[in-house]
Amino acid sequence: MRRWFERAARPSSPGTGGSGDGADNPADNHADGKPRGLGETHIACPAAARMAVPAGCIGIAIEADGSSRRYASGQVMPTASMKSSDQQQSPQQSPQKSPQKSFWVHAGPYHTQLCLHPATPEIGLKIAFVLDSLDPRVNVQRFDLFLASEIEQDLSLASMQARLESGLQAELAAGGLECGACMSLPEWMRFRAQLERWLYTRFGLVIEDCALLDLGEQVDYAQILLQRAATVSAAPAAPHPLPPGPMADPSDEPKIPEMPPKMPQEIAPEMHQAARSDKGRDVPGMSDAAQLRRLFLELPDFTARWRAMNPPEGYFSLQQTTAQRLSLLKAQVSAMPALAWASPQQALTAAQIKTRSGHMQQAIAAWEQAWFLLARLTQPPGDAEQWQRERDEIDRILANLEYTLAARAALPGGPEI
Repeated sequence: MRRWFERAARPSSPGTGGSGDGADNPADNHADGKPRGLGETHIACPAAARMAVPAGCIGIAIEADGSSRRYASGQVMPTASMKSSDQQQSPQQSPQKSPQKSFWVHAGPYHTQLCLHPATPEIGLKIAFVLDSLDPRVNVQRFDLFLASEIEQDLSLASMQARLESGLQAELAAGGLECGACMSLPEWMRFRAQLERWLYTRFGLVIEDCALLDLGEQVDYAQILLQRAATVSAAPAAPHPLPPGPMADPSDEPKIPEMPPKMPQEIAPEMHQAARSDKGRDVPGMSDAAQLRRLFLELPDFTARWRAMNPPEGYFSLQQTTAQRLSLLKAQVSAMPALAWASPQQALTAAQIKTRSGHMQQAIAAWEQAWFLLARLTQPPGDAEQWQRERDEIDRILANLEYTLAARAALPGGPEI
C-alpha cells in the first residue's frame, strides 16, 4: 500500500470536516474573549464591537469596495456596528469610517475529508490546510477577497469543506484534474501540485498535508441507495403518447398540468435566501445581487493576476486580448440592470425573473472554471505546451461569460442575443 493512501478511522471527531452536528456556536465566547469553536469548527466569525482581537487570531476589516485591512491580536479593530467616535485613534490619524464587514479569523491548521467522486464515495481525500500569510505582491489578499465577495456572516469548516468538495468534483468530472486510487508517484505529485495551486489561487489557502483516504468504513451505502431511489421516484415521469392506430384519439393523450406562476412577492424571499449565514454542511445558493457583487469584486483582481503572468513566447497577444475581454466583462457587470425590473416603471414577471437568475447562475459556473484555468496556467509558469492546450479553453470560458452576462442584461422574451 502506498504511503499517500491511508485508511480512515471509523469515528469522525468534530472539526475534521465530518458530518456531525455538534459544531460549537461561534457566538459563545471563552473567558479570554475568543469565540468558542473559532480555529476548530469555524474559520472566521463576525468581530465583536469594542473588543480586542483574540490571541492567536487576526482581524480583517473589509470596505464596501472590497479593500481590506488586517489587525494583529490585541488590537481593537473597527466594526460595522461601531461609530467613528468609539474607535481608538491617535490625534495624528484621521477618523476611520466603519467597514462593511469585519471578521476574526484563525489561521489554522484545519483538517477535512473530501469525497472526490460521487459514484465512488469510498475514495476520499484528506487534506490539512492553513491560511496564507500576507503576500506583498498583491493589493488585496486572496482570502480577504473571498470573505468580501462570498461570506456574509461566519465561515464554518463544514461550509469550506462543501466548497472544496463541489469544486473538486466539478473539475474532476470536466477532466481538468485526474485522481484515482491507483496512481503512480509522478501522477500523484502532479495532482497535488495542481490542487495546491487551485486552493491558493481560489481561496488563499496553503496545503500542509494531503493523502488519499479509504472511506469505505464510513460510507452508508444503503442510505445512498435510498436517497437515489427517492430522487428518481420524485422526478415527474414523461407522458407516453398513445400508439398510432384507428382507435387512437389525439384528445385522449395525457396532458401535463400547468402550474400557476408565482407572483413577484412570492419569489422575492427565494431570490434573497443567500443573505443567511453559511452554517451547516451544504453551501447555500447565492442571491442574484450577491453573485453580481462577487463578479464585481473579483474581476479586477483576476484581471490583475492575469496581466501579471509571464506567458511563453508567442502568447503575449493572447494574454492582452484576454485582458481586454475581461475589462469589458467588468464594465458589463457594472452596468447590469436590477433582477426584477425591465425599466424603472416596468416590473418583470416571475418567469422572467427566474430566467434572468438562471443566466446569472450559469455565469458563476463559468467563473469558477476561470479560477481553475488561472491556477493551471500558473503551474508551472511559462509552459508553452500548457498554454497551447488551454488556448481553446480560454476562449470557451470567456465566450460563456460574455453570453450569459449579455443574456442576464437582456430583457427576457425580447430579441435574441
